[in-house]
Amino acid sequence: MAKKLKGAAAASADIFDTIARGNTADTVDTTDTQDTQDTQRTPKAPKPEYYRFNLKMPLEYKDYLQAAAYRASSPTKTVTITEYICELVRADMEKNGGQ
Repeated sequence: MAKKLKGAAAASADIFDTIARGNTADTVDTTDTQDTQDTQRTPKAPKPEYYRFNLKMPLEYKDYLQAAAYRASSPTKTVTITEYICELVRADMEKNGGQ
């Protein structure tokens, strides 16, 4: 049994050495590769700032919010409860002049 384990260990070491040297079958004949060493990075847009807080609500609100968010969703865009509440606040702000 010990001889079998030594043989398996030696075989796996050969495989790892081959991979480490870069001699793998998948990469030998690659063509049309793009050099990305000196490419410029596009500037990232600044991330929006968020206000985080805990919201304690009665448990029956959970079912309502899940159903309302589901109704607000479309086949291509799922609306989360957070997005639904944000939309409610935004609509209320517009209604009340942003105050």
